[in-house]
Amino acid sequence: MRTTYRMRPDRFLGLLALGLIILGVAAIVWAFGGPDVVIAVIVVLGGVVALTGLWVLARPPVLARLDDDGVSVRGVRTRWADVEAAGTVETTQGTALSLKTTRDEDTILIPLRWMAASRAAQLTDEVDQRLNAAHGYRRWDGADPGQ
Repeated sequence: MRTTYRMRPDRFLGLLALGLIILGVAAIVWAFGGPDVVIAVIVVLGGVVALTGLWVLARPPVLARLDDDGVSVRGVRTRWADVEAAGTVETTQGTALSLKTTRDEDTILIPLRWMAASRAAQLTDEVDQRLNAAHGYRRWDGADPGQ
């Protein structure tokens, strides 16, 4: 079974807003009698940005993908057998799910505030379950890398 966790859509409202602002600028340039070519370029630019904003709101970027074999975060795949411990740590982006791997000084961080709170709790629970299924593990507090 594969589970995909995406970023919160509201993080990308600014992209849609920017597109609408650019379209507003096109309307102002048109109202003041600006050249048709300039208006067309601004309208196309604003339309593309607004449509991109709608697309990202409808389908936010993937934060993590979990399946029976491992986890993919930002395009980097790690097998469950290579994860030694899981826990939460405080980062500059708030609380993050931390996966300590068998590779020296390699820890995977998944910022939890980038997703809805209910999905963040679900992600934490699912990681625990998948690690337990793959091999026994212990919860890591993220403080001592030698643990």
